[in-house]
Amino acid sequence: MNEDRVPISANLESLLNKYKKLKGRYKTILDLAGKILFELDNAGSDRLIKALLEEKIRVAERIQLDTDELTVHPIPQNEIINAQIVKEAKEIIAEIKIMLGELYEREETISEMLKKRGF
Repeated sequence: MNEDRVPISANLESLLNKYKKLKGRYKTILDLAGKILFELDNAGSDRLIKALLEEKIRVAERIQLDTDELTVHPIPQNEIINAQIVKEAKEIIAEIKIMLGELYEREETISEMLKKRGF
């Protein structure tokens, strides 16, 4: 096997893994928003709601860092990209967009409920 091909293959897999991790973080933040809504809707404790909000902020900060990294270095220099990699990345991005739509809806509801509750 040609030694030059191994790093390229590993880097491409790493690129997709970055997108997959980002998608996982969006799923996490969406799940946290759902838990916050549940607690707000069922008169959960302020302490638990605050802890969930803090965790959501931590995940959001990590998403921002990951997104910034992908923006600054979308593809390592001299990287070879094939159609399959592009297709998989597009699918992941499409899934993230769907999650973002759901997240925005939940965030509006959370904001309204927090205001009513006096947060």
